[in-house]
Amino acid sequence: MEFAWITNCVNIIDWKYAPKDQHVLYTTTANDIGKIVPAATDLPHQRYGRSKKFTAHLAQAGPYRNCSLNTK
Repeated sequence: MEFAWITNCVNIIDWKYAPKDQHVLYTTTANDIGKIVPAATDLPHQRYGRSKKFTAHLAQAGPYRNCSLNTK
């Protein structure tokens, strides 16, 4: 059951997409791509988390402090 989480994210059986009416000169391929029902092979097998190194450093350093010339 590699794809057991698919039903939680996207219910492929109930996939309904109503394409938007577009002007002939300004059509987009995103509208056409959105019509395609995703298959189980289109979705990733695993999800990898990101490190929280940047957020941890930001919490230690504090918010940005503007040290420019004060003209008040």
